[in-house]
Formats: sequence, C-alpha cells, structure tokens
Amino acid sequence: MEDSSPYQASSAPVAPSPAERVKLPAEITRPITIMWISALVLAAISLASMLFTLLPLLKNHNPYAPSLPRMVLAAGLLLDVVLYLGGAWGVRRRSRAMACLLFGYYLLGQTLMLVTGQRPVSAGLFMTIIMVFVMIRGTMETFSAHRYIARALHQPTRPRLSDDPAFAPKPPAAE
Repeated sequence: MEDSSPYQASSAPVAPSPAERVKLPAEITRPITIMWISALVLAAISLASMLFTLLPLLKNHNPYAPSLPRMVLAAGLLLDVVLYLGGAWGVRRRSRAMACLLFGYYLLGQTLMLVTGQRPVSAGLFMTIIMVFVMIRGTMETFSAHRYIARALHQPTRPRLSDDPAFAPKPPAAE
C-alpha cells in the first residue's frame, strides 16, 4: 500500500541548475581550488596558534587567575579560524564576494602584523608573497568562472547542418 501523505517528500530527483551543468576548464578551477585549500591551511595554522596560546592556561588549572591578554589573543585567533573556514567554503562554491573578502582579510591581517611590529619584515615574507599571489589568482579566476558560465549559458546553440531535412540520408530504394 502506497502512502499518499501530502507531507511526505517527493522521490523525484533534483535536476542540477544550468550553471552546475557547465564544465569549467582546469585552468579556471585549479587556482580556485588552490585558494580554498590555502584558506584551510591558514585556518589550521590559526587553530594551532590558538591552542598553543591556551596551553599554558590549561596547565595552570587555576580558574581564578586567567590571563586576559592570552584570552583576547585566543579569541582573535578563533575569529581567524572561523573567517578562514567561511572564506574557504565560499571560494569553493565560487563566490566572488567571498573570494574578495578572503583576499582583503588576509591582506589586512598581514598589514596589521607588519605595522604593529609583531614580526619583522623579513619573517614570513616569502610565504606572504606566495599567499598574496595565490589569493589574487584565485580571486581573478573566480570572476573568470562566472564569465565563462554566463557565456556558455547565453550562447545560442547553432543548428547542425545534418539536422536539415534536405541533407537527411535518403532511404534505400525498393527494387
């Protein structure tokens, strides 16, 4: 007996949207993939830094003597983790806004670290240059992906010459 409840979900398969059916070339998807993976790496680095910041507080076991500067730093690093994970998710979904925000947030963080003197200019400069290059390239290719999808969806399909009845194969003659 089949249940005909109006509240039951249908079993019809969901068709992908037209934008999901467009196959993007590897030269567009590769920089986007590298960008969201690098955002995950930055989130992991921030998470490890947060745990190393909180480690002395956990060893102390004295809840009445919290270290406020360490707690503020840990909260900032937790915010880093959340923002990098959200940015990675958005870039993986090819969101142009999230790609721009992730790039801007990374640049802002690096600029603040240099201006406040938390690290010398030479420390981590190579990694910063590589990450800026990866972020710029990934952001540009996110825009390229949207342009490519828009062109593919709005291009009229050309009629094939073989579809014309005048060029259809002739049936064999009956003898």
